[in-house]
Amino acid sequence: MADIGTKSFKLPQGILIIRSAHAPDAEELLALMLRSDYETDFLARNPGEFRITLDDERRFIKDKLSNPAEVLLTARLNGILAGTLGFTSSPLLRYLHKGSFGISILKDYWGLGIGRKLIETLFEWADTRGIVKITLEVDTLNSRAIRLYRSLGFIEEGLEIADRRLENGQFRNSLLMARFHPDYRMLP
Repeated sequence: MADIGTKSFKLPQGILIIRSAHAPDAEELLALMLRSDYETDFLARNPGEFRITLDDERRFIKDKLSNPAEVLLTARLNGILAGTLGFTSSPLLRYLHKGSFGISILKDYWGLGIGRKLIETLFEWADTRGIVKITLEVDTLNSRAIRLYRSLGFIEEGLEIADRRLENGQFRNSLLMARFHPDYRMLP
């Protein structure tokens, strides 16, 4: 079961609690995702495209909890849900050593270190489960996120040109990044 337990961190703004999502979190997680889509255009969806029901979200959480190779984290600052991170891997044997994640922090909580703590918690979990490679895609205009990922050891693996098209017709590029387990040695 992919339940990380509860991690507590003291931030200048208060106490941050990171733990795996559970069914009672479903309603708040849905609200966070819907709000996030309207706060930034750096996420994968346009505002209004997130059409998951409460029952769908509960099932999604249950699936994450029952899959030992995946995790869905919540981050609460002083009891308020401020962000989430979901890690997904492939069921195919050739790809069990890697997975990718998406992260969403409400705009009111940007720059407080919540994203860093979520990713560090992911690393701690992944590094004990044989996960060698963690990947992500980030909008090339999202310089804050790119700085964070680089500071956490992510390297650039590629660029997807015109990867996304916004509602206004503008195309955006995505930077492909990866972080390797500290004991992994890249082959020549």
